[in-house]
This record gives sequence, C-alpha cells and structure tokens, in this order.
Amino acid sequence: MAALVLIERNQFRYIEDMPDSNTKWPAWEVYRVGICRTDVNLTHNPARTNTVLGHEVVCRDGHGQYYALNNEINCGECDYCLEGKTSHCRHMRELGVNEHGGFASKIHAPVNNLVPFTCTDHRIGVLIEPLACAIHGIKRLDTVLNTQSEIKVLVQGSGISGKLITYLLHTLYPALELTLYDVQADAMAWAESYPAIQRITEILQEHFHVAIECSGSQQGLADCFHAVRRGGILMIYGVPLAEATFSFSPNELMTREINLVTSLAGCDRETFCQSRDTVVAHQPFFSTLLGKTIGLKALEKELLHFSPILGTKTLVDPLSTI
Repeated sequence: MAALVLIERNQFRYIEDMPDSNTKWPAWEVYRVGICRTDVNLTHNPARTNTVLGHEVVCRDGHGQYYALNNEINCGECDYCLEGKTSHCRHMRELGVNEHGGFASKIHAPVNNLVPFTCTDHRIGVLIEPLACAIHGIKRLDTVLNTQSEIKVLVQGSGISGKLITYLLHTLYPALELTLYDVQADAMAWAESYPAIQRITEILQEHFHVAIECSGSQQGLADCFHAVRRGGILMIYGVPLAEATFSFSPNELMTREINLVTSLAGCDRETFCQSRDTVVAHQPFFSTLLGKTIGLKALEKELLHFSPILGTKTLVDPLSTI
C-alpha cells in the first residue's frame, strides 16, 4: 500500500509499496482523510516515529459501504475504562497517533471502530470525528447551558473548530446569546446566514458567562481570559502547540472565581454516532467546510507548512496524483 510515514520529527518518507504487516485488524480502503491541527502538532512533536498519521478518516469496504473511523482503541480493563471514561484509557491506542493511521491507501482498524454512514457527498464524513470532539466539549458545559437563563457565550476563533462549536451551540441551544470573534473578519462571514449569531471585532471585557477558545493561540486564550465574567467558565478547546505556555495571575483567577475547563477527548461510540447523525442531518452546512484536496505526495509540504483555505478542512485523497 502507498503511505506517507513520519520517520522522525519534521521528516517524512513517501513509500509507494509499504509492506502490509498488520494482522490484528482487517484492512479497509481509505477514501478521504481530513488534515487536523493535531496532525501538524504531531509532525513537530511525534507521539511515535515511523508512524502513519491521519485520524479523520473515511474508509469503505469491498461492497461500497462508507465508514467514519473512531480512531481510539481503549483497553476496556483499566480504571478509566471501567468508570466509562474510555477516552482517558491508560493504555489507549490511537490510529494516526501511536498506531498507523489514514495517510495511506489502506488502514487496518477493528470493525467496532467503524461507524457506517450514507451521504450525498461522502467526503463530509471526515468531519464526523472532529464534530464528535466538539460534541464532547459542549457536553462538558451542558449543566450550565441547560440550567441558567440568559447565558452569554463567546466563541473565539472561526476556523474549523470554532465553526463546529458555534454551529452546535446555535443548533442545540437556540436561546443562547451567542457571539463569535476572530481576528480575521472574513473568517466570520459564514455566520451572516445565521442572524442569531452575533459577530464582534473587539473583545468585550468581563462580558460573557462562557468563553470558549477555539484557535489554539496564546492571544486567543488571553482574550477569553479577559472576556469571561466573574464566576464564569473559560474553556480551552483549540489545541495549542505542545511548547505553548500561558501566564496569568492565580490570584486573579481565584478572585474572579473563573472556572477553567478543557476538552480534547470524546470519541466514545455514543458520541461518535451522535456526530454521524448530526452530519447526515445537516449536510448542506457541513459541505461548506470542505476545502482543497491533495494527494499523499503533496502531504508532507502541507503538514510542514499548514495552509488550509480560510475556514475549511483540507482533504487527502490517497489515490490523487496532485
């Protein structure tokens, strides 16, 4: 099979005919893979070298059925698994992280980790995994969003993560006072179709009950820290670089009684199926998030110099010659 292998930090090797030595799980044809900022971070700081990255995978079987991949394989036996927190498994194996993933013409995966779906355009299946993570993040705020009235929520960043979070909040909690902010005004243009989503060009100080940082940037986190009200919730959702740090006064955090929430995991099967159903039910919106498509031979350059079209998901077609 053809594959792009991460040999070591920032170094890849394209292999036209990579030996297929996995006998643990069945092989599936890779149809499309989304490029995630996590893939970029892993390029710079690998969890394991000599590995095929790519975890936002759509594959298909020999009968033409399409599947979205849940890339988390938990042990089912550790304390976290027994508590139902499978995304925090102590022995987690993640396809595209510490096991071979989808930047290849084939992928090996357990049958139970594949969720079947049918869409007009099956490429949008690459959004099922990131949407599952967004659903998990919003569930961590569910108590506040469901029990308090007149909640003001800020979403900082209007890339893919910010769009998914904003669209979910708009759909699931229509009574929210929902505000979107991005340093690039053009990135928020999509929200013009949703009048209930306010757009701002300057951060309002101590104004929001919930501030969700979706850009992964240090400045974005600082903006959210200043934007959240006393007694409010600051959520870190955008994936920061591994070496990134953020300085704030613990005294101010305590004095303002800011609740800090983070969210990264979330691919249990229930959440994954909820994501699949949401994507299938809202295909016109998710289709607008699809960006350019490249082949495996162009992938190394993209991972080293990430350049998606503004607000869209870049796709990899393993059979493309581009």
